[in-house]
This record gives sequence, C-alpha cells and structure tokens, in this order.
Amino acid sequence: LAAVETFQMAVLGTVLAVIFGFVLAMLGARNITPNVFIYQATRTLCDGFRGISEVVWALLFVAMVGLGPFTGVLALAVHNTGALGKFFSEAIEAMDEGILESVESSGATRTQVFVHGIIPELGTLFMSYILYYFEHNLRQAMVLGIVGAGGIGIELLLAMKYFAFDKALSVILVMLVMVIITDRLSGMIRKRLVGGEILVVT
Repeated sequence: LAAVETFQMAVLGTVLAVIFGFVLAMLGARNITPNVFIYQATRTLCDGFRGISEVVWALLFVAMVGLGPFTGVLALAVHNTGALGKFFSEAIEAMDEGILESVESSGATRTQVFVHGIIPELGTLFMSYILYYFEHNLRQAMVLGIVGAGGIGIELLLAMKYFAFDKALSVILVMLVMVIITDRLSGMIRKRLVGGEILVVT
C-alpha cells in the first residue's frame, strides 16, 4: 500500500508539473512571448521553483498543510514545474522560426500555436523530458516520505527507528524494484519515440 502511495505521488506530481510547466513555457519562450517583462518574470519564477529542492519544498508544505502524501505531491509539482518550464521554453526558443510563423500567419492564438505548431514539432523531445522527470519523481517521492510526505519512505524511517532491519531491507528492496521497473519501461518508451537516443537532463 505504501509503495502504491509513493507511485501515485510521483504520477500526480509529474502530471501537475507538466500542465503548469507548459503554461510557463508558453510565457517564458522569447519567440512566442514578445513582452520582456512577462518573459523575465516567468524565467525568474522557473528558477525560483527549481532552485529549491523537493525536500525543502516538502518541509515548507508540511508546515503549511500538514503531514501526508498531498505534501509530497505539492513538493514534486512545484520543483518540477520550474524545471520543465525551463526546459520546455528553451526547446521552443530553439525550434525553427518558420514553423511558428506559418501557424501564426493563419491568425492562430498562442494556445493554437502551441497545440498545432509546437507540439507536433517538439512532442518527442517533450516526452523525453517528462519520462526523465517521472523517474526522478519516483525516486524523490521515496525520499520525501522520510520528511513526512507519506509513502514508502516513512515505512523505511520507522523500520530504522525501531531497529527492524529485516523490514528495512524489505522496504529498500521494494524501492529498488520500483526504480528498476520504471527505468526499464521509460527506457523502452524513449527508444520507441526517439529511435534509441536517450536524452539526459541535468
């Protein structure tokens, strides 16, 4: 049950980060956001979100909303919104201007430009980022349990606290299996999407 809770935290945190990351990307890409103030403010917001680690965000949200998996979801979502917003916006800035101009010339709104011009061109790259951060979030969700965000991390903490080393070993093995399975599945998806090229994000 705790392992399922951890997986759910990673999924929800990633989904929220993707949604808000796309919003920030549309505002933080210079080639589709000519307003300098909005562009700079969005980039600063992204830097602020991702500049604070998930563990610190979790500690802040524990103080605000209390213990539990919702705290973990918020911590993952906020940190990764900043990270994905940055990477998405930089990918948009690097794309062929001709594609954007052709869509904009038809009178499309910013949302339509994103859906009909950017997603078809950069969808594979975006998916690589999303898969990478889902793997990252699953590992972080395990750690966040130790600071009060629920999930399998709290089980490990309790086992170590009460010197139940056999249970602690079982928890660690479950964590390891979850990471390995997720890594293999996301690797298969990435290979299918990008022809075997694995994108590494730092």
